[in-house]
Amino acid sequence: MEAGGEGRLDEPSVNIMYEAFVNVMKHLRMIAGKPSIPVNQLYAIRGHWLRAPCGGLVWQKVKLLERVSEGQTIAVITDLFGNERATLVSPANGVVIGLRTLGVTNLGEYVANVSEVK
Repeated sequence: MEAGGEGRLDEPSVNIMYEAFVNVMKHLRMIAGKPSIPVNQLYAIRGHWLRAPCGGLVWQKVKLLERVSEGQTIAVITDLFGNERATLVSPANGVVIGLRTLGVTNLGEYVANVSEVK
């Protein structure tokens, strides 16, 4: 299960994951009650994984859960001197559902995920 938060062990992230597990158990009738449905729920219908075409420093140009347009710059990869090596753009209109938070990347590594939503 994923609930955002970059796998961090802080109180807000733990609370989100706890509520998600409780909701699953309620849905499966393992415990009493009805699941609570998040107000800002999105339905991803197709994800687009953006991977690094080269190694370098990653400069994110969007934020997590930001709505983006096809062709919009998602991240820029530079060398150590700030020279641009690659620009990753959104392949579709959608929402940024994942971002690499490490400042460096190698060829082929995950940089972002843009999902088409309904």
